[in-house]
Amino acid sequence: MTNRFKCYILDDEPLALNVIERHLSRFEQFEICGKSTDPVQALGELHQMKPDLLFLDIEMPEIDGIQLLKSMRRPPAVIVTTAYREFAVEGFELNVLDYLVKPIPFNRFMKAIDKFLSTRKVTSPLQSDQVEGAMFVRAERKNIKVSFDDILYVEGVKDYVKIVMEHRVLMSKISIGKMFEKLPKGF
Repeated sequence: MTNRFKCYILDDEPLALNVIERHLSRFEQFEICGKSTDPVQALGELHQMKPDLLFLDIEMPEIDGIQLLKSMRRPPAVIVTTAYREFAVEGFELNVLDYLVKPIPFNRFMKAIDKFLSTRKVTSPLQSDQVEGAMFVRAERKNIKVSFDDILYVEGVKDYVKIVMEHRVLMSKISIGKMFEKLPKGF
C-alpha cells in the first residue's frame, strides 16, 4: 500500500493553484488537504492541518511567502512556486526543497516531486521510518504517519507496541526496543 502525503497549495493566483492541483493529481502518493489564495487564512489552516508538503508562492498580498515561511515554527517541506527568479537564494537559505518558476512544466514539477519522495522513503512495512517530526508505523493493515507531538505515551504489550495519542490508539507488531529506536532521543 502506498503512503499518502498531505499537501497544501498556497498561491494568490487561482490559475496557478489549479495548475499545481492538476499536476499533483497525477501522483497517487499525494492528497491535497487544503489550498488557498489568501496567505492570512492559510496560516491558520497550515497550523491545523500539518501538511507534509507546502507549495508556496512568494509574491502575495499582505504576507509574502518568505514572511509566511519565517513565521512558521515547524514548517513542512516547501516547494516554492513563483514567477520571480530573484527570490531563489533567499528561498534556499530557508531550506526549501525546490524552487519552481511559473509557468511550471510538468516534467520540472515531476523532478520536484521526486526530490520530495526521495527524502521520505518508508523502508519496511513492519518498521517505522522517520520523516521530520513524525514516523510511519505499520498498524490497521497500512502505514500510518504519526507525529511525535501527538504521542502521549508508548507501551509494550507482548509482541506489540501500543501508541496512545489524544484521539487515537494504534497497535503495531513491533518490539518496544525497535519502537524506541524510531523515536527521537529523550522521548
